[in-house]
Amino acid sequence: QLAAPPSYRGLDDCMVDGVAPDGSPVEVFAALPPRGIPELLHSQIAAGGAVLELGCGAGRITKGLLDLGHRVWAVDNAPEMLERVDRRAERVEADIWALDLRMRFDAVVAGSYLVNQWAPLLFATCARHVAPDGVVLVQRYAPAWARAAEAGSSTSGAVEITIDPITCVDDRVRFTATYRIGERSWAQDLDASVLDDAALDRIASYSALHFDGVFDELDEWVAFVPSGA
Repeated sequence: QLAAPPSYRGLDDCMVDGVAPDGSPVEVFAALPPRGIPELLHSQIAAGGAVLELGCGAGRITKGLLDLGHRVWAVDNAPEMLERVDRRAERVEADIWALDLRMRFDAVVAGSYLVNQWAPLLFATCARHVAPDGVVLVQRYAPAWARAAEAGSSTSGAVEITIDPITCVDDRVRFTATYRIGERSWAQDLDASVLDDAALDRIASYSALHFDGVFDELDEWVAFVPSGA
């Protein structure tokens, strides 16, 4: 079962105390390190290829892709996030679920587990923008991790992240993520679908995209190509 599509108020109403419309704290996402993700994505994209990055946030992946020689169109619906994005990118303030730039890209990247929120709309956006010989690169919650439903804590750069409580029922995972930087903390409630390879392939096929495999060790990053490619 898929969650209802996200509904956003007007952007001027959504940015409250540095928190984006989906509940992501801007300061936290600006502080999170890229953790080798730009290089991982680069391995799947044609050299110098044009990239559409959906939900770029504060640009932690954007900068790495630019440094690796890609032209990047960075899309987010939170203007305060976009203010942090490298000025070399083409920054686009927009709702990614209905985006139509009337352009095609060598790669469309959707990180931050966007696919677990509303996969059909995300794949439709990706299909509108990927070139016939391009690739769609999507980050999901690893199915085994999500189904195990274990709370815990970890550190990423200067950010401490605590996941608690966490439940997984009928392939829906719900938890609260608490982020801490020094004395400051933020909490974000998350409710997402658990999507294994078969589920992703089925949903992507409605947008004429074909599952092309997992390309990281954590079972998070998945590639798709246009059907017939």
